[in-house]
Amino acid sequence: MKSREITQLRALQSKEESLLQDLQNANELIIQEKALSEALEKKHQLALEVVAAEHAQELQAANLNFRMQMTERLKAEQQLYFDAHHDALIFMARRC
Repeated sequence: MKSREITQLRALQSKEESLLQDLQNANELIIQEKALSEALEKKHQLALEVVAAEHAQELQAANLNFRMQMTERLKAEQQLYFDAHHDALIFMARRC
C-alpha cells in the first residue's frame, strides 16, 4: 500500500472511532434522560396520589357533615311532628 492510502485509511479509522464515541455518548445521554424521565414520572405520580388522598379526606369530611345535618333535620322533623300531635303540657296525643 502506498503511504497516501495508509493515511486515508487511518483518517477513516479515526472518523469511525470518533463516530462510535459520539454514538456511545448519545446512548449514555438517552439512558440518563430516560432515568430522569422515569424519576419525574414517579414524583408526579406520588404528588397525584397525595392530592387524591387529600380530596378523599375532604369528601369524607363533607359526607360526615352532610350525614350529621340530615340526622339533625330528621330529629327536628320528628320533634315538630310530636309537637303538632301531642299536648304541650301533658305530652299526650291529641284527639283529632
